[in-house]
Amino acid sequence: MSQKNTGLLSLRNKVLLLTVLVSLGSALTVGAFFFAKIKEQSLLTGTQTLQTETKLLAPHFQTAFQILKNDVKLLHHTPPIQGLIRSTKNKDIDPLDQSTTTLWKTRLSTIFSAVLDSKPNYIQIRYIGLANNGKELVRVNRNGHTIEVVPEEKLQEKGNEPYIKNNLTLPPNTVRFSSINLNREHGVIQTPLTPVIRTIMPVYDGDTLFGFIVINSLYEGILGQVIGEIDVQHDLYLVNEEGDYLIYKTGDFHWDARIHDKRTRPTHPVLISILNDSKTNNTDTIKLNNKELLLHHTKIAYDKTNPDRFLAVAVTAPLREILLVANEHQKSALFLILGLTLIAVVIATFFSLYLTTPLNIMISEIRRYGEGDTHLKLPTKHKDEIGELASAF
Repeated sequence: MSQKNTGLLSLRNKVLLLTVLVSLGSALTVGAFFFAKIKEQSLLTGTQTLQTETKLLAPHFQTAFQILKNDVKLLHHTPPIQGLIRSTKNKDIDPLDQSTTTLWKTRLSTIFSAVLDSKPNYIQIRYIGLANNGKELVRVNRNGHTIEVVPEEKLQEKGNEPYIKNNLTLPPNTVRFSSINLNREHGVIQTPLTPVIRTIMPVYDGDTLFGFIVINSLYEGILGQVIGEIDVQHDLYLVNEEGDYLIYKTGDFHWDARIHDKRTRPTHPVLISILNDSKTNNTDTIKLNNKELLLHHTKIAYDKTNPDRFLAVAVTAPLREILLVANEHQKSALFLILGLTLIAVVIATFFSLYLTTPLNIMISEIRRYGEGDTHLKLPTKHKDEIGELASAF
């Protein structure tokens, strides 16, 4: 007579195995689906947060450039600008009010000094004529906390400077910004190194170009002042089309500015992503120091005379931080899956016992019958197929 089968392939074990596989598979499938949805929603929310932040930040930097434009336009409309044109054409006497060229220069120096005094990030304002190889007519410098009017004998010729030569065809009432470069005096780069941006506006005598008004501003100071006035929630990157950049780390509460070597491209992953992206607004995922970041940037066109120029305002956030909620939900889901699987195993155990116990009784009784015992105790009272089988036997 064959022995009782208590191996792994018993009916009870099959029921338990099937229950575990079905419950675990179902729970994992449902959990994976909802985790994917939560992750997708977390990424969408994170992207929208960064998009909103750049939308709020960008206008502040646009305004900073607009203030530069407004200031140079204001200076352009002061009386000494046209007064000097009239006096220099009339033997240094203004035929309109008899003011001398020297007097007009003194008046303009006073105006330039007042502007410099009220604008800490302006380091120099000049009125440059085209005559005499671009000779400066008036120049006022900031030297630390001191405002200095440069005497006549120290005024320089600027006709060969790119910001003069490249703007000889600039139309009236137009403002242009120079490239960012280090401030120089008499062709020598000044120390400490001072990255400057020049705001340039042409001055016309009727239809003839007479000269330029030029404001030299601290590039880092202009942008840094904006950062100091706004609430920056994430790491902030500012980079222009030439690769000059400023990075503000929210955790360190300081910024890092660099004037990039125009002969090469930046190597910082965030800057590379921005400069290689032709889109005005875009979101990307990049790696920085072995950490994945979500990056969103928007490019503002601040110089209408050159549509290729831009300042990109970008913010980043660690992808891990953005997916934190999704990861927490994933952990909760795993605990839930394990709990449900355990409950299913317990239920399946009781069910398999209920199912297999009468069968085991029948097996035992049938074996006794085979040994000659005719007094069998079969589970005939079961109201199911097992009871019918017992009654039929």
